[in-house]
Amino acid sequence: MKTPSNRVDADDVMTWYDTIASSYDELYGDEQLRKYDHIFAVLQAPGNIPCKEDLVVIDVGCGTSLITEELSRLLTMRTYYYVGIDLSLNILEIAKKRVNKLDVITDLIAGDAASLPFRDEVADVIFSISVFRCEDPVNNLVQEAKRLCRGSGVMAFTVVCGEGVERTACYGSSNPFYESVIRSGRELIRIVKCQQPKNNTSSREGRDKR
Repeated sequence: MKTPSNRVDADDVMTWYDTIASSYDELYGDEQLRKYDHIFAVLQAPGNIPCKEDLVVIDVGCGTSLITEELSRLLTMRTYYYVGIDLSLNILEIAKKRVNKLDVITDLIAGDAASLPFRDEVADVIFSISVFRCEDPVNNLVQEAKRLCRGSGVMAFTVVCGEGVERTACYGSSNPFYESVIRSGRELIRIVKCQQPKNNTSSREGRDKR
């Protein structure tokens, strides 16, 4: 779900998603699941998620919290606290129905990706899927989300670019350990460690074009 920093745009987006909330999963569910497949294939590798119990997961632009069903499968043997944030109250109502069916401690919050209502370094995993666009101040938005992430944590986000992903090459956090282009070259997935290990020469970068 897009959450632009411009207040007028944000109000327009909120109105749009409030209107389509009941059909959101039908319209976008399959597309979002394909992105989660890419991301979780990377995160399930040893060392890519902090090795601890009681993970804190923040989902910026959570939509209907579809990601929680996949996340529960990824973290089968671990507990986590999920916090979803989105502009649309109608969307959050649907998210609430979904997360209530899961055995997960959850909070859902109405808010904007440009100014997140959390203190620094509170999360182990940050997601922000299909929120950032090429025309947004992507670096600023990514840094606002990334400030929530603890040093050992990881952040996965995407940047949507209608003309292709070439312009996103310098956007977002530096040193992604995984990068993938999906949706016929229209959306860039990046996964980054919140704190890059020193002298790490074994970073992994994948290119998966569809």
